Amino acid sequence: MGVTIAGLDILVKRIIWGIFLIVLAVGLYWCWLNGDWLIYHMQRQYDKEAYGLSWKVDISTAGEKARKEEKQLLIVFLKEGDITSDNLKRVLEQPSFKPVENNYVLLLVDYPADISKLSTREKTYCDELVKRYNIDKFGVLIVAEPLEGGQKEVRRIRYTREMPSSLLNQLAGGRFIAKPMVDSTPKRQPLKIPGLSAKPSANKR
Repeated sequence: MGVTIAGLDILVKRIIWGIFLIVLAVGLYWCWLNGDWLIYHMQRQYDKEAYGLSWKVDISTAGEKARKEEKQLLIVFLKEGDITSDNLKRVLEQPSFKPVENNYVLLLVDYPADISKLSTREKTYCDELVKRYNIDKFGVLIVAEPLEGGQKEVRRIRYTREMPSSLLNQLAGGRFIAKPMVDSTPKRQPLKIPGLSAKPSANKR
C-alpha cells in the first residue's frame, strides 16, 4: 500500500511534536535538577565586588547564605564624603583584613555622593537597612546572627582608626581566629539520562 501525502504529513507532524515533547521534558528535568544553581545565579547579579571584598546587598539572600555556611552577618554602612567612612574603606582594602570573609557573610550599604547613581533596587535595600538598624552616622559595622525571620544584632562598632587586626578582634568580641573557608555555592548537576549517560565499556582484547 502506498503512503498518501496526507498520511505522510500527519506522520511528520507527530514526529516533530514527539521530539518537541521530549526536548521540553528534558529541559524541565534539568531545571528541576539545577534549581538551586539557577536561583543562585539569578541572585548573583546583585552581588558586588568592592574594596577587595565580596558583598551581598540583599539581606534576605545574605542571611540565607550565612545560615548555610554557619557564619554571622557583617553589615557595613558607608557614605562617600564621610571622613569615618573614607578611613574605614582604606582598612577594608588591606590584605590583612581579607580573612573577614572566612567568618562572616558581608553585607554592604554604600551611598555614593550622588544618590542617583544607585539603582532603584539597591537604594531600596540600603534605605531599608539604615532604617532597620537606626543608623544616624556612617563608618559603622554591625555583627548580626542570621536567624530565621530576621537578624539579631550582636555588636555595633563605629570605626575609630583601628588597625585591621584590632578591628577584626573587635568584630569577634575577643581574639579573631579565621575559620576555614566554606563555600555553599550550588554546583551545576550534569544531565544524566538512563541508557544515554553511561560510558561505553572498553573493548576487551
